[in-house]
Amino acid sequence: MPSSAYSRLEHLRSLWPWLPLWLLVALLAIFSHGPMPLYSTRTLAVAWDMWSHGQWLVPHLNGQPYSEKAPLLFWLIHAGWFVFGANDIWPRVLEVAFGAIELVLLAVLARRMFPARPWVAKAAPWMLLALSYAFLFGLQIMYDALLAMWVLAALVCLVPKAQREEPRWLLFGVCIGLGLLTKGPVMLLHVLFPWLLGPLWSDWARNHRARWYGFGVLSVLLGLVMLLAWALPAGFAGGDAYRHRLFFTQTAARVVHGVKSAEPLQSHAHAVPWYVLMLPVLLFPFIGWPRAWVALAMLRRPLSPGLRFALCWVLPTFVVFSLVRGKQLYYLLPELAGTMLLLAGAVALLRERRA
Repeated sequence: MPSSAYSRLEHLRSLWPWLPLWLLVALLAIFSHGPMPLYSTRTLAVAWDMWSHGQWLVPHLNGQPYSEKAPLLFWLIHAGWFVFGANDIWPRVLEVAFGAIELVLLAVLARRMFPARPWVAKAAPWMLLALSYAFLFGLQIMYDALLAMWVLAALVCLVPKAQREEPRWLLFGVCIGLGLLTKGPVMLLHVLFPWLLGPLWSDWARNHRARWYGFGVLSVLLGLVMLLAWALPAGFAGGDAYRHRLFFTQTAARVVHGVKSAEPLQSHAHAVPWYVLMLPVLLFPFIGWPRAWVALAMLRRPLSPGLRFALCWVLPTFVVFSLVRGKQLYYLLPELAGTMLLLAGAVALLRERRA
């Protein structure tokens, strides 16, 4: 058997049994009750309003332009409705698929960043699957599971692989654009620090700084062009009030205090230490696993590239999200994958030391 075919077969085998287990448990969980009020029902209401009125460009809720979110999730829901008819089954299947792809991408990311420690690629998906909060909100018909998928896809494009050290810049930009079309500018915050801090974890970035940052800027610009290709015509089609909310107040209200609008804004304001106080909820059950915290406490320099990558991703992003005015726990769903990557890498190192 050719080595490439053997490698693909081994990668497929590595998905067993956590991927079938996720599909089984997630499908049972998401179909055991109706869509959760507020979280899932609002998304379905916007998708239905657009569908029933033929509004494909501008999201609508109760007949009015809805500036809170970009349209990609609604378009994916509509794509299934075009084939199967309007129903609440397809959106739930979509969310389960997003979660499955996220787990696969985390395994790929772990395999590339910890090539000498295959245990990390095996453990990280299991650990993410076990996170109670990620499981609960990853199955809501919301934007964050899809956003987490694009974040992980973008980072997979950024990190080196065995046959190629340079990032795949075009795909990196496309994934950024799809993330922007899912939830707007917050996508940039999730991928910004792994790219900006690239020389701290990537030998290729350290040796090719001009190319790393130059092509990285072009990738970000490509993503922004993809967003503007929708936002500009949508802004003009939705009217002055919608355009102003879409481009200015809707994002600004989540970032700083004092932003005013004629209509109430979903700012979700919380104090700076709120995320720190909520870590037991976000990291349950691993918040009570002593071995994980011992492994983190025993980390010593020089750290492996995989651990440096996870730290450059999770820590500065967590700090910036804490400083931003608007906070919801599910905003950090992408970083929960990075946290599990960090924990798995630290535990793998501890296992080696005690072997």
